[in-house]
Amino acid sequence: MNASKLLASLPVSVGYRASYRFEFPKVLLNIASLILFIVLIQLLWQLTWWLQGQSALNTLTISRFHDLFMFVLVLVVTPVLTIVCHELIHGSAFQLLGYKASYGICLGLGPYAAAFGQFQTRHHNT
Repeated sequence: MNASKLLASLPVSVGYRASYRFEFPKVLLNIASLILFIVLIQLLWQLTWWLQGQSALNTLTISRFHDLFMFVLVLVVTPVLTIVCHELIHGSAFQLLGYKASYGICLGLGPYAAAFGQFQTRHHNT
């Protein structure tokens, strides 16, 4: 079943409009995020220099295997834990508002918390 047929088959509840397909402008978002990254990395570099009185590269010395292991562990584990905690907060908000939250991992999306098949009011939009 293609997306347009799937959207047409979804029920329309009182007070809601019919479903329609929406997509973000991917190229524009990627360009904007690249520009933002370039600007912010420069600001972070300057902040590091200002706070430590030297370049960030001088403070990052990985001389032993243990240091390298911990550095990589932090780089991998921290984003994963941050995303999982973020989605748990979304799920908790759904549950506090009376919805049945579902958790999962989508290959193209990553971890998610959702309230499938339950209409949400505008005031409950988390």
